[in-house]
Amino acid sequence: MEIYLNNQLTEQSVFTFNDGLNFGWFLDHNTVKDYKIIMDKAQFCNLLEEPYHQALIEIKADDIKYNETSDFSEANYCSFQELLEKPEHLFSIVEWFFYKELFKDFIGNPQFQYVINNIEDIKPIDDKVIITGKCFKKVKNKN
Repeated sequence: MEIYLNNQLTEQSVFTFNDGLNFGWFLDHNTVKDYKIIMDKAQFCNLLEEPYHQALIEIKADDIKYNETSDFSEANYCSFQELLEKPEHLFSIVEWFFYKELFKDFIGNPQFQYVINNIEDIKPIDDKVIITGKCFKKVKNKN
């Protein structure tokens, strides 16, 4: 996996991610930077295929029971491998349901300087997946 901060190759250890309910919200736009992660498609699938399958079963049952539509129904309750061929659905499903699974390897980096705080795009290209978004710089305590 490669991770870039404003198009500069960077060590993963300088990143963590916001796993709170305010994922995607930015309060101080002066510290916001772009990130890009390039990951092997196999690694991406390894992180998300099983949680996707479990959620698919539950959401499909709910959609049928309550006569609702969901991102999963709009993607025709496809397999994860098929979802990789539907980028608009892949993005919305991962961004809404699976960002914590996607970024779980970023938890616990004691030396982090940047916090991944949203996903703007997910593009499967050949044997890679490119994830882009915004992060913000860690605010130093004034103690």
